[in-house]
Order: sequence, then C-alpha cells, then structure tokens
Amino acid sequence: MVLECNSVVYNCTEVTRISSPGAFGAYPFIDHEHQYYGLITRQGDIGTSDEGYAIWQSIQLKLESWAALNN
Repeated sequence: MVLECNSVVYNCTEVTRISSPGAFGAYPFIDHEHQYYGLITRQGDIGTSDEGYAIWQSIQLKLESWAALNN
C-alpha cells in the first residue's frame, strides 16, 4: 500500500490518495481528496506496475472532473 499526497518530498501530513500498484500493472486507488475510488486492471508482465500508474495518470483529470459533478 502506498500513501500519496501532494508533496514533492513525500513527507505527507495529510494523505490524499491510497494506492497499491500491482506487480503485473494493476492500480487500485482510493482518492480521499476528490472522493472517488477505482481499479485499473491490466494483464502485463511482472514488474510493469509503472504502466498501470501511467494509465491512471492519463485519466486523472477526467476522474476529478467526474467526481466534482457527483458531489
């Protein structure tokens, strides 16, 4: 599990997202700041967790916009 925040040096005082990147590229996440959660699944080779994160990054702004409409 990874505790994420909006700090460049990762000295989080307030956690904004919890994630748990999988070895094969899955990326489950809970975003406390924007109040949404999800699971990106993919079938990749072992050691491709960065690819699941990259997919999440590519849709992050759309998810935040969607969450804002539903709150």
